[in-house]
Amino acid sequence: MWLRRFRDPFPLQELGAFHFYRATDDDGVDRLVIVSRTADKHPEAAKTLGDVARLHRLVGGSPHIPRLHGLEHGPEGDYLVLDCAPAANMETLLQFLTDELGERIPYTRAMGLMVWATEALEGANRIASSQGALCVAIGRWTWRNLWVDDAGRLFLLGFGHDLSDSGPTGVPTTSSAVCQAPELAFGLSPSPAADVFGIMNLCFSLAHKVAFPERLTRILSGQLTADDQELATLMLNAQARAMARTPEQRFQSMGELVADQRRVWEELSCVPEDDATTSWLRGLVQAWTEACPAHDSAVDFHREFARAVGQPQGEAFATQPAELLGSAECPVFEEDEDDTIREQTLVEDELDAKTATSAPPSFIEKDIS
Repeated sequence: MWLRRFRDPFPLQELGAFHFYRATDDDGVDRLVIVSRTADKHPEAAKTLGDVARLHRLVGGSPHIPRLHGLEHGPEGDYLVLDCAPAANMETLLQFLTDELGERIPYTRAMGLMVWATEALEGANRIASSQGALCVAIGRWTWRNLWVDDAGRLFLLGFGHDLSDSGPTGVPTTSSAVCQAPELAFGLSPSPAADVFGIMNLCFSLAHKVAFPERLTRILSGQLTADDQELATLMLNAQARAMARTPEQRFQSMGELVADQRRVWEELSCVPEDDATTSWLRGLVQAWTEACPAHDSAVDFHREFARAVGQPQGEAFATQPAELLGSAECPVFEEDEDDTIREQTLVEDELDAKTATSAPPSFIEKDIS
């Protein structure tokens, strides 16, 4: 049971097939634990968790993408552990900002989120390319795939698998807005050009919540002056190319998209800055945490539950999860009937075999045959 290996579990989400917890391991490090309580009953849930583990193992450690710490098994379900400790996902935080605080999202901060998401994917593709993969693509974009920790750091999780929005069987629901390129609806595989469409659409989904600069507001409302014509043309061309009907007509990478957008930001004197975005997110997370008194009671509940069933809190265990970066082995821990823990080793081929029903929709491997 995963509670035997972690203490002070903090529930981030307990809905659907995948439950998210922030918990502390034996080394005193906070990590994200994603538990699938239905993987043993529903192959789709097990496959999804395996796909996510495989991708985080491949490209974890690039900017804004946490490393995979372990994929483990237990009687309460499969669970994976990531080297990050988020506080909330961006959908929750943005809804809190606009609905509870009554504030709009500063334009430069919204664009800062876009820059970080594109940097995450660009970094993932550099690592994937160095390891013989063609590309890593998201496909399905949602604000629930972006998580933020207490320090204001942004993390991209799931790679198109929206673990925060799935039913009991692991199949995604429609409770969260999903942005994707039109060709994906017809069964085509995700691509960098599809991700350009998806993230641009994701940014547009915030339009009614963003505080735009005065000049941009004037242009968007059609009240152009002679000085605005060049900027308006630049914006329209960028939008047309990012959201083109066919992949071939779009920007072919996130880098191309951001480079083009920077021309717009510079013209507006609104270039996103990393430090400012981090500070804004850190303040937003703090405000959200202070507004949610249920957090402390939830942590207390899980701590008392662990004590009630005789599970150790913070004691050393016989085995430890191994770091996966640079290793083909992925440790798996299962509990015996006598409540001891025995270690097995799940090598890379076995992990691949577990998800071999089809290649992950967000992972394109090089054919080396």
